[in-house]
Amino acid sequence: MGMSGSAGNEELVVAFHLHSNHVGYEPVRAAHAFELVRGLGGNGARFEMSWFDLEPEQGLWDSRKIAWYSDLVRLMVDSFGLEPIVNLAGAPPWAAKLLRQDRRAFIHHWRVFCDRAVDIMGGRVRFVQVWNEPNNPVLQIAERAHAHVGIFNHGFFHDMLYVAAGVMRPAIQPLEILINVTTDLPNWERFVTACIHQAADTFDIIGLDFYRSSYLPLGWSEFRDLERLFERVNAPQDSWFGKQAALVEFGFSTFLPPLRNETKQLEWANIMLPEIRRQNQVWQTRQAKSLRLISWYQLYDEPRNLAFPFLAHFGIVRLPDHSGNGQKKLAFDTVRRHLCALRQEAAQLEIRRDPECQKI
Repeated sequence: MGMSGSAGNEELVVAFHLHSNHVGYEPVRAAHAFELVRGLGGNGARFEMSWFDLEPEQGLWDSRKIAWYSDLVRLMVDSFGLEPIVNLAGAPPWAAKLLRQDRRAFIHHWRVFCDRAVDIMGGRVRFVQVWNEPNNPVLQIAERAHAHVGIFNHGFFHDMLYVAAGVMRPAIQPLEILINVTTDLPNWERFVTACIHQAADTFDIIGLDFYRSSYLPLGWSEFRDLERLFERVNAPQDSWFGKQAALVEFGFSTFLPPLRNETKQLEWANIMLPEIRRQNQVWQTRQAKSLRLISWYQLYDEPRNLAFPFLAHFGIVRLPDHSGNGQKKLAFDTVRRHLCALRQEAAQLEIRRDPECQKI
């Protein structure tokens, strides 16, 4: 399959996360969201292609949801020139039960889902994320009554990686497969190293879910996790060498109640974003790997009636009304300015590296 995306193979991708339910599974509202992404300096959009949406019952595929995701990708790429970052996640309840009963049967159905996802993407996607935060027990596939059951407990994630890569690499070229880990839990480096030892050829990008400076009370100058990522992917003797670095989820967490206001988000952005740029430039000037992509989590706030109400403040735009209009938050222009600068700095470096570009 060919690629019709507009970004060059090495262009820094700056994306914003969007949930389908935020736009009511409606193309008009999705278009408004993509206009906001462009207005924020973004050139990509990250979203879940949810298994539970597509196959809510075993063997029964939802044709309307299949059409929705296909149209969403087409709109994103053909009308707005954005890079889709597709997160394959969200097991339906029947698959979660099957995992406990018959892992071989589960992996068969996971393979079918991955194959169906390739068809839906229609040759327009090259960034695919396999699952979400596999080192986070809260997010793993399990029934509520069996919260201790999850793929992170038994290395099953490696099998999922092998299946996804085996299905997608022959069908999608170019393709970059992502994994992401939350850095707010201990031993995240050990988890990534285990993935590399068990399934190194299945993925290309190591992404952090990086809320370290706002999710926990560590202060707004805590960047060690990002520094470790840069160090390890650039160290020839390290098993991480050769992988690309990314911030797959990056943004202002409002897990702590005192942070649930727009003024704090603005203060955080004015401290955090210049430092991200500085660290990225350090590795760029060393002629080493810097960020491949950065995805702000998330574009819109969540509804306030969720099981996790702290998510109601994560967005850079307030939750849209029924017309699809959402009000920009105080930090909107600050985020736009710094993310635009990140893209420009990355582009200038590529020009300096390319002798042909220097002749222009």
